[in-house]
Amino acid sequence: MLILAIADLHGPASALARVPAMAAEADLVLAAGDHIDFGGAQEARKLLALLEGAEGKIALVPGNCGKSGARAVLEDRRISADGRLVAAAGAMIIGAGGSPRRSVMTPYERSDGESSEALALALEACEGEGSSRPLIVLTHAPPKGSGAERRKGVDVGSPALRGALDRIGLPL
Repeated sequence: MLILAIADLHGPASALARVPAMAAEADLVLAAGDHIDFGGAQEARKLLALLEGAEGKIALVPGNCGKSGARAVLEDRRISADGRLVAAAGAMIIGAGGSPRRSVMTPYERSDGESSEALALALEACEGEGSSRPLIVLTHAPPKGSGAERRKGVDVGSPALRGALDRIGLPL
């Protein structure tokens, strides 16, 4: 399976000019947040227009820069795995968007409890499926203890994500 994974592009939809061609060749497109930089519903719609040919093979979560209008558009299209299960390209994708609350200067920061709840809801939906399809956990924030959680000397890892991965037995 060929997977296109994108994250933290932080740009307008025009910055994604190469993505449609790559998405067309991929079996599954995973987008882990901050695709648009502080954009709202209009920018989210432009992004989705670029990915129009990827229906049925895309799942994403919003990043910490995702405004509520943009998040609503992604949820309405049923491709957001933020606190829910998305089936795409024969896989089950669950996730949590945003980032752990640190600065309260970005639109989508969550407490660890909120992240835990989102992942628990997604896992519950997944368990209800009773499927043997592959499970993918998609998040914007890295799990605590992964080695990827330090940014400018600050620990930005999510203990909630680490706990969820431990509960379902997924190694880092």
